[in-house]
Amino acid sequence: MVARYLNTDAVWKALEVPRTIPSFELSSDAVGDAFNLAGDIGRRMQSEVQYLLANQVDVLIYQG
Repeated sequence: MVARYLNTDAVWKALEVPRTIPSFELSSDAVGDAFNLAGDIGRRMQSEVQYLLANQVDVLIYQG
């Protein structure tokens, strides 16, 4: 699992993670809530992407 690997001592040492951070988590309710309060919410874009691809429009999907 990714979280187990990212929480290893070797990874934390290589990334120089501050000791104040207890562990890596795959998701955070606090971060999600902050995005929602800012109006930055997740949206489904499947139909729009399918339309673009069907019309031979190049698509780059970036997340993160």
